[in-house]
Amino acid sequence: MKKKIILCSLIFLLTGCTANYNIEITKDTINENVQVQLPKSTTTKAQADTYANIETPISQSSTQQSFYTTSLDEDSNNYYLNYNYNHEISSFSQSYFASRCYQNIDLEETEDMINLSTSNNFMCIHMDDGAFIETVDINITTDLKVLSNNADEVNGNVYTWHINSSNYQNKPINLEMQKTFDISDIEVPSSTIYIFIIFGTIFGIFILILLFVKHKTKKNNKL
Repeated sequence: MKKKIILCSLIFLLTGCTANYNIEITKDTINENVQVQLPKSTTTKAQADTYANIETPISQSSTQQSFYTTSLDEDSNNYYLNYNYNHEISSFSQSYFASRCYQNIDLEETEDMINLSTSNNFMCIHMDDGAFIETVDINITTDLKVLSNNADEVNGNVYTWHINSSNYQNKPINLEMQKTFDISDIEVPSSTIYIFIIFGTIFGIFILILLFVKHKTKKNNKL
């Protein structure tokens, strides 16, 4: 496992790389996607294939047996390494990429709230082992109600932090979310549904009788 982690870090030793770190937060899970852009001017196809074939553990823990799903895309100028994993909210703070880039990740979950906060220093711009990424965009997407945030940019339900070599030492993430009320979460007993149907039917018949009597009364008054 240690060998795999060391090999994975080689991806970030390529200078001039950029990355997008995308997470989608729901009330139950966090879907994590990391995309590393490798310029073809400095990366061969063989190198890109080698990186894509490395199994990357979802946690830096030596006992972790789960791995990111890895894929490789390309266009005329770049290769794109993609890492994907769907985390439980309670385990996200142990994410390999998140814990590698922030020393502290606090994710507090209650019945009504989810609060995400990190330490100030984003360690994946200049890391202790010499790894370097030129720029990173952190994009957090959520359909939950956001009560407060410190994002650099908000576009609909996407909150973005732009991180580079000039601001990485003071770039914490703070996002406070409220779990929205979803009527589909309420389980209505079938007996209750039948009661509503019966009373609705009776009420409908009662209205029809009233309309009929009213119409009949008007007709008799004319006579």
